[in-house]
Amino acid sequence: MNGNNQKEIDSVILEYFYDNASVVFFCCNENGIIVKTNRYTENIIGKELIDKTINHFFVDFHNAFKISDFINDSKKVYLLNITTKSGLPQTYYFRFFKLQDLIIAIGETDIEETENLRRHLVLLNNELNNKTRELMKANKELEKLNNIKNQLLGMAAHDLRTPVGAIRSYSEFLLEETAQKLDVEHVHFLITIKSLSDFMLRLLNDLLDVSIIESGRITIEPRKTDMVSLIKESIEILEIFANRKSIQIAFSPPTDITDAYVDPIRIRQVIDNLLNNAIKFSPQKSTVVITLTEYDEDRLKISIADEGKGIALEDMDKLFKPFSQASSETTGGERKTGLGLSIAKKIIDAHGGKIFAKNRENGGSEFYFLVNKAK
Repeated sequence: MNGNNQKEIDSVILEYFYDNASVVFFCCNENGIIVKTNRYTENIIGKELIDKTINHFFVDFHNAFKISDFINDSKKVYLLNITTKSGLPQTYYFRFFKLQDLIIAIGETDIEETENLRRHLVLLNNELNNKTRELMKANKELEKLNNIKNQLLGMAAHDLRTPVGAIRSYSEFLLEETAQKLDVEHVHFLITIKSLSDFMLRLLNDLLDVSIIESGRITIEPRKTDMVSLIKESIEILEIFANRKSIQIAFSPPTDITDAYVDPIRIRQVIDNLLNNAIKFSPQKSTVVITLTEYDEDRLKISIADEGKGIALEDMDKLFKPFSQASSETTGGERKTGLGLSIAKKIIDAHGGKIFAKNRENGGSEFYFLVNKAK
């Protein structure tokens, strides 16, 4: 091999080392100032290195790194960490060489250790894939069981509504026709039967709604809807229950914003539920305030606020979950199904809206939801 060939080989090797070799390379002067490095090192650290102090790029968890402590034996290997552009330190096996007035540091990974890590990653990836398949299988099974549950729930609720409705009707008839002929105790029995059958009908209707919504069979038919009229209809129906507790329902309709793009039947269901809850948890001779306002350029806000005890902090996270009941008691002994708010949330979600609950600064709670304006 002649001298020219050797020079060409050395040039190719040197070019490869600077541009392609996967080793960390620093060349610095005796003061630790970097004068030369390679592309791999620049890519790993992600900073301009030339004219910077080499000490800054080594991570020492105990003492300040000093390159002078490592140049006495070029055959000795040091396991050291360098900073990287990801922010996480990376470990290399370093050797340090002293060449006249220059110091060279070369760091490389351990091939055997890298291979072990690679094998370990492959095993973990296979295990993750297996777990993912098991999870997908379990989710499909849960979805199947949930659909069966919804079908059974819907069938049971539907079949029970007729006999429970009959019990309610007969008890109501007996109260109207024979109350004057019965003693106080028997009248109380009939009132209890009617009250319990009313509650059971509400529960059965809620269960039917839950089974329909969770099965994905809920249909939303949005159209331009006058929200003022919808709110007034709800007030008219529920004012009877409010009057029994001397509760005033205050609503001042806006004159400029009234129309929303919603399913009126479903949104009326939400308003009825929130207003009914407000009455249940309001004390005697208090006020429930309903407001209809513009939330932003595209949405309306419907709010129902009461003067009750408010929502306990431990109840906030479970308010809109099915069968979750707040710890606070109704003020008139009204029964709770634990489904109304869950149904309301699912209806609002189906509209692409949002529903919220919070405590008022002066006492009581506020429930409000957002729906799209009619264009």
